[in-house]
Amino acid sequence: MERVPAFADAGIKTINNGPFCFTPDGLPMLGPMPDHAGLWMASGFNVGIGTGGGGAEYLAHWIVNGRPHFDLPAVEADRFGNDISLQQATDAIRGVYARGYTLPDQI
Repeated sequence: MERVPAFADAGIKTINNGPFCFTPDGLPMLGPMPDHAGLWMASGFNVGIGTGGGGAEYLAHWIVNGRPHFDLPAVEADRFGNDISLQQATDAIRGVYARGYTLPDQI
């Protein structure tokens, strides 16, 4: 709120750091949600400081110009269907997390 005073006016009073957020495939979710007009996703950055800048540029270009400046379907927010169970998603996310600790000669 010191850096962006508008946050205080918006009702944001505290900022909490939470757990890492992972998606079942380990890639962020970027873009509009087709069934929810005006809702844009920028989530699932498990290494935000390393991928957040590029993701923000990609998403900003898409919002401002009506389409992304290049095709990147691997990170589109609507790539997951509703047919994945909570258990399947959890198992996939655990696998993504575990691969982050795999040594290169074990891949």
